[in-house]
Amino acid sequence: MEQLDQLRAILLGAQLDELSKIKERLDDSTIRSNELAELLPEAIAKSDALNKKLTQALSDPVASGLKKSIENEPKYYADILYPVLAPAIRKAIAQAVSSMLATIQRTLESTTTASGLSMRFKSLTSGIPYAELALLKSIVFRVEHVYLIERESGILIEKVSDSSAQGLDSDAVGAMFSAIESFVNDSFSGQEDDRLTDLKVGERNVWVAHSPKLMLACVIFGDAPESLKFDLYEILERIRVDYAADLNSASVGSLSLQQVNTYLEPILQSQAKETPAPKNGGLKTILAGSALALLLTFGLYALADTAIKKASLLDILSQQPGLLVTKFERAGGQYQVTGLADPYTQIPWQKIESIGLSPRDIKLKTQPFMSLDPTVELARMRATLNLEPSASMMIRDDQPALFGQVSLKWLMGNQSRLTNWVEEGRLDVSSVVIDPTTVFAQIEAFDPEFDQSSLVLKPIRAGLFNGYSVVGELTNEQITQLHTLFAGIPWLVIE
Repeated sequence: MEQLDQLRAILLGAQLDELSKIKERLDDSTIRSNELAELLPEAIAKSDALNKKLTQALSDPVASGLKKSIENEPKYYADILYPVLAPAIRKAIAQAVSSMLATIQRTLESTTTASGLSMRFKSLTSGIPYAELALLKSIVFRVEHVYLIERESGILIEKVSDSSAQGLDSDAVGAMFSAIESFVNDSFSGQEDDRLTDLKVGERNVWVAHSPKLMLACVIFGDAPESLKFDLYEILERIRVDYAADLNSASVGSLSLQQVNTYLEPILQSQAKETPAPKNGGLKTILAGSALALLLTFGLYALADTAIKKASLLDILSQQPGLLVTKFERAGGQYQVTGLADPYTQIPWQKIESIGLSPRDIKLKTQPFMSLDPTVELARMRATLNLEPSASMMIRDDQPALFGQVSLKWLMGNQSRLTNWVEEGRLDVSSVVIDPTTVFAQIEAFDPEFDQSSLVLKPIRAGLFNGYSVVGELTNEQITQLHTLFAGIPWLVIE
């Protein structure tokens, strides 16, 4: 057998060494992990270049993992997306408010005329809302041209026009939009995301909707409803979604979207003006219309003011530590607030009064509960501990913390609650120490004849607290006395 092994070593010595190294590499997970880490990026890049199989294979698990991560940590992802979404949300809200104000303005203007009063009567008798009748009466517009333009190059991608509208040079129009937008951004705006959205040329208005790679512009004769702006953005968003592959793959200046005109044609809207009714003016009509307009304005203001105060109050109460609102409504001329309140939380009356409300406007119905919010915990601990002047408490690292010096007597009186809070991770006592003079005073009070001349207190970390080691030339009787005096006190160790 030994000769056979020797022969094998002579014939296969080099190969056996190689096999041994290969086996060692395969058995060692660290080596294989390092090799895989070096090869994986290049393999992924080559796979993506050859075909999309790896991308397709990873799409489901990556999407599932991302969804799970967002469900587990929604606040983390909300903080990441806030800088991107917040400006868009603010612009959407501003656009909605602008649209509402424009509609209200036209409606109020119509109420001071005989035709406005006539429409109100018609609304009462027909059941059609007055606002709808007023808009149908006052709006006169026609969308003459619609242009889809590539933002970066200014090249026209597609256009549709009303058959009765005057023809325009399409390429010149696209270049004009890009030039005007560049001029406005360079001259009047320092923000990259500020865009030209409205342009007036004589009796025609030009409205422009924007996306990262496209502009959708329409030329309007007359005054179109503000809702048309939302139609522009909705259609532009549909184009962006349906043609996402073309938008992402095409280079600048070569973008072509097949049959995109079917998306643009619905924008060619128009509204004919109704024949005005004969005017029957007069002082009474004007006075009645003015009074109605004032009442409507006051009512709208009161409703808006109430809604703003209600939203502001709910926001203030929801952000108050130690207060949990479970039900919030306005009834009987008061804001009814139901929920849970920690006995040590403070109702922020100063903030509430700053929005124009007083305690008389609010009725609180709360049940007590114990909040673990650090600020509420701090208030509770301060009230419970009755701190000495040489000690203080504040929030440190999102946790109440005790600072300064405390007497041994005070520490002994609060030993149980301090120990519980520290063990539960609710209180930090790493910055508080015992006043050494109080230790000697406690010994003297226990036995006035006790000889303290050789006693020395050495600072130590005694369990969860900063304490002392009591050392000195002590008799057995003195040691027994100290053990009796400081029995059950973990901050003092007798040596």
